Amino acid sequence: MTIMYSAVVLVLSICVAIVYSERDPDCSPHQFHEDRKCCSDIPMLFPDSNHKSIMETCGMRGKGKGPGPGPGPGPGGDPEEADCAAECVLKAHKLITDDGHLDSDAFTALAKSSFTDSWATVGVEAVQKCIQTAASDVDANSKCKSGAHHMMHCVKKQMFLSCPEAHWTATPECQSAKTRMEKCEPPKRHP
Repeated sequence: MTIMYSAVVLVLSICVAIVYSERDPDCSPHQFHEDRKCCSDIPMLFPDSNHKSIMETCGMRGKGKGPGPGPGPGPGGDPEEADCAAECVLKAHKLITDDGHLDSDAFTALAKSSFTDSWATVGVEAVQKCIQTAASDVDANSKCKSGAHHMMHCVKKQMFLSCPEAHWTATPECQSAKTRMEKCEPPKRHP
C-alpha cells in the first residue's frame, strides 16, 4: 500500500512540475502588479460614484483575498465565480443585453463619456477591440457566458499597451513590462 501511495504521489508531482515548467514565468499574474507605475493616470471605465458598491454587491471586493477582485483563478479563487461576479457588475452598469451578451453600443457610449483628452481614442479603441474577443474566452460549461471578466481585463491591458506618450514612463523596465504584457495572454477562464 505504501509503495502504491508513493508511486501515485511521485506521478502527481511530476505532472505538476511539467505543467509549471511549461508556463512562462514572465506571464504569471504577479508580474503585472507593478506595471501600473509605467502608465500614469489610466482613467476608470466606470467613473460613477456607485461603482464601488456595485463591486461589493457582486462579490468583487471585500472577500478577504487581498487587493483587487475577491473571486478569481488565484489561490482560493473560483474562475466561474469571477466570471459571474464580473457579469453581475456589467449587468448593474447596463452593459449586458437582455439575451446575455456584451452590449457593444453601450460599451462604446460609456467609453466615449469616460475617456477624455489623450485617453479618448485609446479608450474607445480598447473597448471595441476587447468586445470582439470577450466571448471567445468563455468556457461552454460556464453558467456565466457573456465574457464580462475577459472584457474587464482586456480593456485594462489595452489601455496600458496604448498608453499615451504624456502618461508613459519611458524606462527600460517599463518597456520590458509592455513587451511582457503584449506576449502574455490572460489565463483561460476554465474551472
